Amino acid sequence: MFYIEETDNELVKYEVELDIEKLSSLKVEIIDNCSKISHHCYESDYRLTYNFFQNHDIRNYHFTETGKKKDYFEELRNIYKIEYDEYEHPLIVGYIDSLLKGETSVISSLKSYSSFTNPLEKARISENEAKSTLIKYLNKPLEEIKVESLTQSIHTLSRLKEDIIINQNQKSVAVYYDDVMKCITLTEVDRIDKDAIRKVEEFKGASYTKKGSLPNSVSRQ
Repeated sequence: MFYIEETDNELVKYEVELDIEKLSSLKVEIIDNCSKISHHCYESDYRLTYNFFQNHDIRNYHFTETGKKKDYFEELRNIYKIEYDEYEHPLIVGYIDSLLKGETSVISSLKSYSSFTNPLEKARISENEAKSTLIKYLNKPLEEIKVESLTQSIHTLSRLKEDIIINQNQKSVAVYYDDVMKCITLTEVDRIDKDAIRKVEEFKGASYTKKGSLPNSVSRQ
């Protein structure tokens, strides 16, 4: 595999060697320890679909019948209590997936990677924002306060409290970043000046109509 890196004046070509086994192991650790976890609990007349499981990292999923029924166009449906944890993977997991598929173009994104926020820190930031919103509501004259808005803010704070508890042991990707980069070995094999590329492109732009014909500026003898 090869990777081409652009500098101010050159294009540099590298041969890429990957420690596939270590990268795969790190991917699992990062998903387990650095994902933002959200707990979901609600009642519904349908269970999660196969496609939902395919497109999301769902864990601890279970459902129970509540004994309730829903009248849906003359059809009585059972109401279930649905509960599960959803793992939102950090961006670096997608880059590792691309590398494991041989897509070396993501190396430049990995080199400039900077999303090192801890999932718990994200929940704390959201908590502060929700508290600020709630305080703004409470500081309004009583006749201007909408009960629905207050209820929504309180519900948001309750959910964030769950997020903080469930993410308290999650880590920042920074813990694993250096180990990920050590799995990538770049060996320079060639480089070319950008000015040379420009000249080649200009040369390729010479006027001709088809293969084998001469440029218009050249006369036949």
